[in-house]
Amino acid sequence: MTLIIRFASVLIFIHAFVGSHGQGILEQKVFNSEIKSVTICPVDQPLDMPIIPLNGFLQISFDDIGEYIRDLEYTIIHCNRDWTRSNLTISEYIDGFDDASLRDFNSSRGPIQDYMHYELRLPNEDISWRKSGNYILKIWDRDNDDEVLMQLRFVVYEPQVLFTMGEIFRSTRQGFFDSHHEISYAVRIKDLGLDDPMRSISSTVIQNHNWNSAIDSIRPRRIFQDELYFDQHNSVVFPSLREHRFVDLRSLASPGFGVFKIEEYSDGINVTLDTDELRGHEISFGSDNDINGTFVIDNTDRLNDLWEVEYAYTLFTLHYFNVPEEADVYLLGGFNNYRVDSTSLMEFDETNSLFHKEILLKQGVYDYIYGVKIGDEPISFYHTEGYDNRAQNDYHVLLYYRPFLGTYDRVLAYGRL
Repeated sequence: MTLIIRFASVLIFIHAFVGSHGQGILEQKVFNSEIKSVTICPVDQPLDMPIIPLNGFLQISFDDIGEYIRDLEYTIIHCNRDWTRSNLTISEYIDGFDDASLRDFNSSRGPIQDYMHYELRLPNEDISWRKSGNYILKIWDRDNDDEVLMQLRFVVYEPQVLFTMGEIFRSTRQGFFDSHHEISYAVRIKDLGLDDPMRSISSTVIQNHNWNSAIDSIRPRRIFQDELYFDQHNSVVFPSLREHRFVDLRSLASPGFGVFKIEEYSDGINVTLDTDELRGHEISFGSDNDINGTFVIDNTDRLNDLWEVEYAYTLFTLHYFNVPEEADVYLLGGFNNYRVDSTSLMEFDETNSLFHKEILLKQGVYDYIYGVKIGDEPISFYHTEGYDNRAQNDYHVLLYYRPFLGTYDRVLAYGRL
């Protein structure tokens, strides 16, 4: 496999906020079903994760299909490397106001589905960060008892540490040789004056755009000539997910890739996608291109202003397969943050032997996959998608530093394999 390794220096990891100041893990989540098409990424880089240097900028956008205009406010929350809230006070990590009003919005013009489109750029004159680390962007509705609408993770890093090596190779773990990737990497720490780096430094690796896939608290195995090596065998191992499925919804005038038919009514647009088949291990491998699980809002029908783009009720179907009776099938991707819950659970149509799920999606291009969950076991893509070490996946590596008696986790490096 040909690997392109692109490394930036220091990174802050993205964290989510649950709406309270407790010490629970702050997930990335949209809480209100009227909030749609939420994106957060570096400015003008829609395919990248929201991981930026201290002097970088993020752009956030989303739509509200509710019936009234909300009075929205936002703030940022500093987190530890495990996405619990850090002990830093607001004044220690924020320059500007503790919270601010979200003032950049436009009412939709033209689409059948009415919505209010919101945009935000961070940092700005109201709020900016002072330190590296994991952050949560929290947005709430001030007029509705401060209802939390969403919490979004992002990471800010310091450009100090350089990656000197990064490799993706077949797993050496027994039974995983053909289906899993193993990751190793190294960083140069010369002249940085780090305190006991073998103990104070750890790393996290994330597969594609899925925060839920993270392997964290990875310690270096050795130090040699001012370089830290994270090359533990059988430690940083991921199932090598085959390329995501892909659908092109940029045009609602004629079917794009993966679209079976389009039906327009006075009160909305219905899109039926081609019925999907299993891609498990009995299916031969194909190296289709994908965008590693994310999505991009775009259209070819009209002007590309984000408040002029249409929504469509989009029907996904998957042919029945011999799934255990107690198993559930889920439709997942960046558009729903890979959340395994009732919003992504597919229903079974016994008459037509199909699993199906309808989702309201804005025009654009979308990656997606199907997963199976049995009881309390982790979600698995083995039967629906298959694992193959020839598949190309992105791996995002974050390097954290917290010396003895340190008060927060700094992000010292970010690399992408």
